[in-house]
Amino acid sequence: MKKLKNRARSGRFEAEISALSRLAHPNIVQIVEHGEHDGKPYLVMEFCERGDLDSFDLAVLSLKERLAVFHQICSGVAAAHRSGFLHRDLKPKNILVRKDGSVAVGDFGLCLDLSETEDRLTETSEAVGPRDYIAPELEGGRTDAPAPSCDCYSLGKLLYYLIGARTVPRERHREPRYNLLRAGTDPAMHFVYDLLDRSLVEEPAERFHNAAEFLKCVDGVIEKMDKHAHVLDLNIAQKCLYCVEGTYQLQLAHEPKAYETERPVRKSGHQFWGNNQMDQKPWMVLVCDTCGNVQIFRRDLTTTPQKWKNVT
Repeated sequence: MKKLKNRARSGRFEAEISALSRLAHPNIVQIVEHGEHDGKPYLVMEFCERGDLDSFDLAVLSLKERLAVFHQICSGVAAAHRSGFLHRDLKPKNILVRKDGSVAVGDFGLCLDLSETEDRLTETSEAVGPRDYIAPELEGGRTDAPAPSCDCYSLGKLLYYLIGARTVPRERHREPRYNLLRAGTDPAMHFVYDLLDRSLVEEPAERFHNAAEFLKCVDGVIEKMDKHAHVLDLNIAQKCLYCVEGTYQLQLAHEPKAYETERPVRKSGHQFWGNNQMDQKPWMVLVCDTCGNVQIFRRDLTTTPQKWKNVT
């Protein structure tokens, strides 16, 4: 049960009741009852037996399981965004864990109904949200254009907390002290870092625009993990798809020469691969150091050739 203690915050208390009454989603804490007792409003929410994320032992979860937890958080916030609410107070303490391990986003006391931005409950000079998780544009209090992207910044902080079991200051997730991409790290962590790079950004326009967009990319990362996708970076060990024991080594990185218009084209069984015109194509050949399995790439045929990193 949650009771109003400070009458000055009655507006926020009522806003939380209104939001939770309108939000019905498996990953948002459910309201059981609300009313008044002895002249004071109260709110009864579902009981989450395993407490909050701040006190949860993340060490028992694998990287994929932590992503599954984050997926639920994202799903709950996406539902709030679809209903026109910004949470503005996303932090481990406000993510509740049920007995079955599912999670629910709670504490909508600082939420903002975007349909009522003209009558806001937070003063211009009053900061909202937890200092370590709040978006930069909200740190000084009111922003003239509150948007779901501010929650996406906080979601990025929650993601880092889930995979790193600690809080990262501002956008410092790639600084040596906080970088989780160390030798021996699960290669899938690089996919997770793609999510951090698109959420822990100071400029709102460069972030995910809303939690639904964030959620879609989380789905993509989980799919890559399920299918054992390779990170397109040759500094990362590339496990062989055939023997699964060895790793691919770069044997050829061929940059195209100037196109020769008068060069004769030879008909051969290798023409499908273009080997008869290799000097006109940017070839890359990887060979497994255990079984000899070969992987051949034409980076110029990819939609974004720059995705391949450290090809020399």
